Amino acid sequence: MKTLYSVALVLLISTSYCAKKINKTDSENKLIAIFKGTTDDYLYKFIDDKNIEHLFYDVYEPEIADDESEENIKKNTIDLTNDKYIDKKFELTWSFKDIDELDEEGEETGKKVKVKTILTLKVIK
Repeated sequence: MKTLYSVALVLLISTSYCAKKINKTDSENKLIAIFKGTTDDYLYKFIDDKNIEHLFYDVYEPEIADDESEENIKKNTIDLTNDKYIDKKFELTWSFKDIDELDEEGEETGKKVKVKTILTLKVIK
């Protein structure tokens, strides 16, 4: 009986530790890096101060509130497809998200792929 309790305790601790690791990877991450444009696969490319390349699938766009004007939203939004942001330094937060995997024809395969998405983006002057 004592062995059974020991095994149960070890399994509980292991599960708890693994769950914490998984949650940590899904949390927000911070990065300061220079924007280098988009890749051939339409990923946003950033290089940090250690010369490490970071590729992002997309930029999170919050839903527009009814009382917000379209002009105000455009003024506060950074469009990374605009070449004026290339070689600018940014402070950004990012996280992982799951998207549907597509085949060569652009059809969903039924599988999910984990990609990096930018949550917040701010130019550093």
